[in-house]
Amino acid sequence: MNYTEYYNKDNLQKLQNLDKSTLENIIKDDDRQDWDVSYIIKNIKKMTAINRVSYKTIGGFGRKYSKKLSLQRLPKEIRGYLLEDTGYIDYDIKNAHFTIINKLCEKHNIPNNYIKEYVNDREEVLKRLNSTKHKMCIMLYIDKPECYGNNYLEAFTKELENIKTQLINQYNDKINVNTKDKKNKKSSEFSSIIGYFEDEILMKVVNHYKLKDCGLIFDGFVSREKLDLEELKKLTGYEWAIKPFETLNIENETDEYTEEKIKMEKNNFVVLQPFQRFSRINENTPYELQTKVDFEDRNKIYAYTNHLGVYVPIMGRWMMDENRREYHYCDFNPNPNFNDEKTYNTFKPFAIHKLETENIQDISMFLDILLNICGNRRENFNYLCNHIAQLFQQPHINPNVCVVIKGTQGSGKDTLTTIINKIFGMKNNYLVKLEGLNSATGNFNEVLSDKLVVQFNEVSGKDGYKFQDWLKDSITKETNVINKKFQSVSFQTNYIRYFVFSNNNVPVIVEQTDRRYFIVETTNKYIGKHEFWNDFYEKLDDDDYLYSIYKYFMDIDISKFKPKKIPQTYEKSLMRKRTINPLHIFLQNQNFEEDWENHSIRKRKYKVIQCRELYDFYLNDCEGVPLKSSQFNNNLEAIKGVYVKRIKIEGRTTGCSYFCIIEDELKEALAVECKMDSIEEFDKD
Repeated sequence: MNYTEYYNKDNLQKLQNLDKSTLENIIKDDDRQDWDVSYIIKNIKKMTAINRVSYKTIGGFGRKYSKKLSLQRLPKEIRGYLLEDTGYIDYDIKNAHFTIINKLCEKHNIPNNYIKEYVNDREEVLKRLNSTKHKMCIMLYIDKPECYGNNYLEAFTKELENIKTQLINQYNDKINVNTKDKKNKKSSEFSSIIGYFEDEILMKVVNHYKLKDCGLIFDGFVSREKLDLEELKKLTGYEWAIKPFETLNIENETDEYTEEKIKMEKNNFVVLQPFQRFSRINENTPYELQTKVDFEDRNKIYAYTNHLGVYVPIMGRWMMDENRREYHYCDFNPNPNFNDEKTYNTFKPFAIHKLETENIQDISMFLDILLNICGNRRENFNYLCNHIAQLFQQPHINPNVCVVIKGTQGSGKDTLTTIINKIFGMKNNYLVKLEGLNSATGNFNEVLSDKLVVQFNEVSGKDGYKFQDWLKDSITKETNVINKKFQSVSFQTNYIRYFVFSNNNVPVIVEQTDRRYFIVETTNKYIGKHEFWNDFYEKLDDDDYLYSIYKYFMDIDISKFKPKKIPQTYEKSLMRKRTINPLHIFLQNQNFEEDWENHSIRKRKYKVIQCRELYDFYLNDCEGVPLKSSQFNNNLEAIKGVYVKRIKIEGRTTGCSYFCIIEDELKEALAVECKMDSIEEFDKD
């Protein structure tokens, strides 16, 4: 469960520039809760104006707690200060805890006279007891609250004790109310029950209105959506109120160094492990790794007057500043649930999220294009849809499968990756299109950095053979070593899905036991249909249409999708046949008993034949250009079950080399290397 909180940038910067003691006093001034002061001080320095927050429930039920520092874990005044001029509204359930208890008592016929009185006439009760709302809420969750001899409080406490007992018994088998709090065990269990229903109310609102830019604050929430309070009451059965934010008054004046530091840190930071410096030109450009000299040169413009009255760059002081903008690590991690405050994540959400709409379009035109890319075969279509759906839903899980699409220009294969790139966001640069495999296999491979999809166009059979090992390894490797010019080597987890597009018969080498390639050939249905493509690309310019395509893939259930269970297509079977080593076929066609009867010698463990004689057999059977004798010998010796050695005949060592053939071992190897699916079982038409 992820939401985004948007803060006032200037106010956040002012908070971060406060010294430790000032910030500590601000936090401690809010005595309504026992705040984790050191945690807040440490982490508020790392907060950014756009804070993506995920929540979890303890034990899988009840209140949701943010996993990192968020509005929920900040005192009210700091919370209000961060939300100044952001358009946020604070929605609260009126008298939340007492009202929830009251409704549960009425539901289960539990006596609740004092609770009901407090709900119906809270101000009068507080006046009578000379108490506050905060103190009364505290009493709810203490096993033995102090009554100070007050008869009303004693009766109230007795009734509350009975309510706790009955509700715990009522929900003990439905809600895990176990607690480690030994001092107030019953009240802690009681609190978990109230928290469960409190969360149920909040989630009803959040899900109904599909709120994304909200912060959960236990008995309420903040959101930039303007909601009708009467509608909220009808939806939840509880009364709601809009509360004004309590805020801080921090002086706007800052010293010269701090002012320059704020400007500099908008576009600069350092990473500790390994130590690196990053800068960007502005908010619309990506961060790039800098050398020490370049980092200092580009930031010389930020200067201040030091204690000697000399106007100097802030760099020297900034590098020693314990509150400088820094991260422990820098990584590219597309996991939607990735949440590590110590890591600067270069991954940014897909641009399509900004285009979310309820105006869903008919995308049958796109789906027919996709079906024809898959050769008009439903099984292939379903696999490719699941493959793309996993890319969008789980970009951090690499399926270790390369998609190979054969087809002539105009069949739509390049359109598919264009759509994927539009969904990613062109500026994010998560997809790169390269001409041939050699574009990524040189000494410098920065084109692979921060990528989710790499597309190779017009791959030749020569390149497919030359770079077969590189491609096989790249598809399944866990880590990419990124080597950029004039920069140190870096390491990234491999999230790349490879797409190979070609008209060539054998753009990739497919082994007989392959589990890496999904191979299809497009139909010619849309080739030359210029009017069709003009209409389709006009649709793609519509943001609602593009979002509708994305939603189609996001709605696919991929829970049972197994990427390695690849359809055995006609094209893959044919390509596999074309890539079988001719030498393997030659050996498979040999009848060792009949063909070699007068040319071989039977030993106890193997059969031997002179290398020269076996080469003569090969020349007679070979189709096309034969291997040279030396190549033939070397390649044959590399096959399992074939060995080259000199042997003894009638007690004397021979002067020439023999091939020693262990027949069972060789046949077993050839059975794997030459295994072929029957071409006849595929009907291409």
